[in-house]
Amino acid sequence: MASELQNLFSELNNPHYKVALQLQGGGKDMAITGFLLEDISFRFDSHYGSLSRIFDTEQINVLAGAVQGLIPGWDREYAILTFYSTIQYWTGYSHFETSLELSYPIMDQNSYNNYKKNINLALNSVLPMTGSGNFLVVAPNEYNPTSIGGLKGHPKGTWILGVGSWLVIPGLLITGINVNFSRQAVHPKPGSAESVPLVARVSMNLRSWRLFTADEVRSFFKFP
Repeated sequence: MASELQNLFSELNNPHYKVALQLQGGGKDMAITGFLLEDISFRFDSHYGSLSRIFDTEQINVLAGAVQGLIPGWDREYAILTFYSTIQYWTGYSHFETSLELSYPIMDQNSYNNYKKNINLALNSVLPMTGSGNFLVVAPNEYNPTSIGGLKGHPKGTWILGVGSWLVIPGLLITGINVNFSRQAVHPKPGSAESVPLVARVSMNLRSWRLFTADEVRSFFKFP
């Protein structure tokens, strides 16, 4: 643990590793901050399918029956399995997704305050809030995809991810978190009998609130 902490501390002043998740429309106190522990990766998927996947079963059966009637002696399974039916057609693409792991070692009172703040914000990002009358619950951070009245901009309750000075991604939802606490403990207040885990690691899964276009994704990368 000692060598691991030394490596963590050595990266604290490197701006390339600094991460901020800012709540859309929120103040500075509504930002999850930290620094990257691992490489960050992004996956982009397009979906393709054959005619048998694009058309429903009833349509395929009608087509197969027609072909079977034209070619006596061919049964249905051979009639629909042609090279044309294996051609791949574009059917759509996936939401932008990525994940982060941030670490919060306790070194002094300021780092302990940061430790508590970021864990609380991470929990609030995925857990529902109490609604009026304490009867209903509402989406985390009052997420409302209709709050902008269209597709331009990004709605209340989404997050803006910034990494160093090279990446800015708006319109993200935090869909899951995992908080891991170290076995080693420390006394955050000198002379106090109370102790807390020395290091907390927060892993987060992020997904775009809607599909992004190629132009939007390219704009996220602030390469010189």
